[in-house]
Amino acid sequence: MKMRHVLVHDYFQIDEDAVFYVIEDDLPPLREHIDRYLTDTNWNEWEKNDIVISESASRKSLIQTASRMKADGLSAKQISRYTGLSVEEIDKL
Repeated sequence: MKMRHVLVHDYFQIDEDAVFYVIEDDLPPLREHIDRYLTDTNWNEWEKNDIVISESASRKSLIQTASRMKADGLSAKQISRYTGLSVEEIDKL
């Protein structure tokens, strides 16, 4: 069971020693790890990667849409107009 659920709904079953252990032993290393991640991360690079991933997902979606449109009989020129993909890209699908 998730700790939040137990704390909120089954608080009468809480093992105080377990909660103390989490607070004393688990949270400090987690906090150090998060602090190190926040400090060491190059946020400019992270943002670039996020944009690349987003653009890649959008492109994949466009290609899937173009493939379905081609299967439905639309011409490469029509598909290009709707998706923005080149006629050459669509012909390769």
